[in-house]
Amino acid sequence: MVEELRPAMELETVQLSSNLARLESLISGVVHQLRNPLNSMGMRLELLRNEVGERGLRHIDKLRHEMNRLDETLETLVRFICPPKLKLLDFDMNQMLRELGTRVGNDRIQVELSLGAELPPIRADREMIHEALASVMVNAEEAMPEGGTITLSATHDDSSVTVNITDSGPGIAPENSQRVFELYYTTKTGGKGMGLPNALRSIELNGGTMTMKSSLGRGTSCSISLPIASRSSEN
Repeated sequence: MVEELRPAMELETVQLSSNLARLESLISGVVHQLRNPLNSMGMRLELLRNEVGERGLRHIDKLRHEMNRLDETLETLVRFICPPKLKLLDFDMNQMLRELGTRVGNDRIQVELSLGAELPPIRADREMIHEALASVMVNAEEAMPEGGTITLSATHDDSSVTVNITDSGPGIAPENSQRVFELYYTTKTGGKGMGLPNALRSIELNGGTMTMKSSLGRGTSCSISLPIASRSSEN
């Protein structure tokens, strides 16, 4: 029975891969078509600067700002739908957390590290993981406008390393907690709703998982698990 099902499953896998390739091509084409007029409008706005007064310049600056936001959204969408090829490396998660901690810690935000002893190396795209964790930390920092603490911890088992990024902010309302990974969903003024969805996408592309737990008045904790390097890749 299993042998009979295998050809059908393989065919479905091939069809899915083909459909994904078509979707990636379609999205890339649409983004390209949108960027061409955006670039043209940008050049014309710069030409208009010499023909308008101070009041007109304020409108031009506002238009330029909105165009930049649209271009950034298009870039993020392309990266979400058509991610770059993974550059797998073995690296130390403790070292990465130390790097991230020095970037965020300031007079308003205190960073506490709780690093795992004898943590095995991770096997993943280091740059992609670094960007994903940084995005989660930015989200945690923005959740504490009055200041607070971000705790970075790392533990491991036989197959994975788990990182927890926990803030002491106000937490997320229950009706919003299930939507934080939805593309374009945001509760922030001027937010794009791309940071956490792209972070989740990056973690999953590297064979990991990412979950969020929050409690009103008690803060939010994001848990990221990633596969450890096999012994063959370490040698």
